[in-house]
Amino acid sequence: MDIQNALLRAKNSLIDENLSFVAIDSVGKIYSSSKKGVAPGLELVTNKVELCGGVIADKVVGKAAALLFVLLGVEAVYGLTVSAQAKTVLSDAGIFLQYDHLVDGIINREKNGPCPLEYAVRSTNEPNEALMLIQTTLKKLRGDAHE
Repeated sequence: MDIQNALLRAKNSLIDENLSFVAIDSVGKIYSSSKKGVAPGLELVTNKVELCGGVIADKVVGKAAALLFVLLGVEAVYGLTVSAQAKTVLSDAGIFLQYDHLVDGIINREKNGPCPLEYAVRSTNEPNEALMLIQTTLKKLRGDAHE
């Protein structure tokens, strides 16, 4: 699979179909979602989907999402909006990155502070640790931290 063509295909699907997330694996299978935040990437990680050699297009790529993409083993990522921290994570992992907008950080949905998942992973660059922090934070946000 030609990575540049696959990334363009994922990007076009993201925009043309008004999706929030599109992944294409190394054999061309497409995974797409309209879910917000890290949910689509987290589902792929949780379900152990194999994306080595694949690509991802995502509307917003923060550090939390970038660390999940490292776990998925993708070769290239397109982000409509990408945080500087995500850019560093992907670059350090050798993942090609293309983006439209680079921002200092990802803000929460209320637009009054940092995204809670970005805050949770602020002091780690280790993808497996980030996964645990993301899962714990999501449980707290949903009110089921006792699990």
